[in-house]
Amino acid sequence: MPKKVLVVEDDPAIAMVLERCLQNQGYNVSVATDGMDALNKTKKEMPDLISLDILLPKMDGIKVCRLLRFDHSSKRRQSSCRNGSNKCFRKRKEC
Repeated sequence: MPKKVLVVEDDPAIAMVLERCLQNQGYNVSVATDGMDALNKTKKEMPDLISLDILLPKMDGIKVCRLLRFDHSSKRRQSSCRNGSNKCFRKRKEC
């Protein structure tokens, strides 16, 4: 059975590229466009991997990551945080 990946990205162009690349590699992919959507889809779909943007509307990726870390049902998941900005490195140290 293919692994499930949740791509959390508010930029539609980037989300589409990531989705297509992962699907071409055989993954089942769903996309969330903001932090709240990411939390809801994580609970509903139980992805194996989450590709998480740092700068998101409604709730930033760092807060999403923190909340998932303390959610016992998400312990088996891996999260990958990413951002095209150098500003995220300062924020990541807070996590």
